Amino acid sequence: SFPTRRSSDLSPSADAAVPTDDPAPPVDEGEISQHSESEPKNEDKCQQMKVMLDSAVQQILSAFKGLQESFDGKLRYDAKKDGIIDRQFQELSQFKSGLVEKVTMQIVNDLIGEIDSAQKLVKFYENAECNDANFKKLQKVLRDIPASLCDVLEKYGVTSYSSTVGAAFNPKRQRALKTTETGDIAKDKTVRELLRLGFEQELDAKDDQPAKMKILRSEMVDVFVFN
Repeated sequence: SFPTRRSSDLSPSADAAVPTDDPAPPVDEGEISQHSESEPKNEDKCQQMKVMLDSAVQQILSAFKGLQESFDGKLRYDAKKDGIIDRQFQELSQFKSGLVEKVTMQIVNDLIGEIDSAQKLVKFYENAECNDANFKKLQKVLRDIPASLCDVLEKYGVTSYSSTVGAAFNPKRQRALKTTETGDIAKDKTVRELLRLGFEQELDAKDDQPAKMKILRSEMVDVFVFN
């Protein structure tokens, strides 16, 4: 006969280890220590970045404040400068106005003197005997009137000028008030007659350069034109 097994022989013993599907890996104590040390380091970096950011913001705000102060100062300076310029302009305008008035009165007084002289001559010749001698004197007086007025102008830097008959026409200094036809080619564009004086004024010399003349009115002439 076969030996009979007891149920206790088929069941595992209490001391036997029961296997599991996923055994837990062993824990590395060094890795835990490294992880725990990295957390304070990250907090330190964040704190440093915050401090640097706050410092940069303060620098920007300080730069803006300095720029604002500089801009306000520039505005105050410009306002002060504008005030000085306005005051100097007013003073210069008053000075020019006074100078113009002074020069104008001088010219007026000189012209009044010429008018007085002309009136005396008119009264004299109104009562003078009408003869050839007095007529020649009157002609001389009439010729002297323009010369006297030119003397007045010369006192203020204005001089008269005139060309000669037969000279070549100069459009820079002359104006052809009349033209006369001629069959002589040699006379083409030459002065036939002087009609009115020209007047010019000397400008102030600059930088050691010779003074220049400014034409106030061109001389007016009659010019030959070849036909």
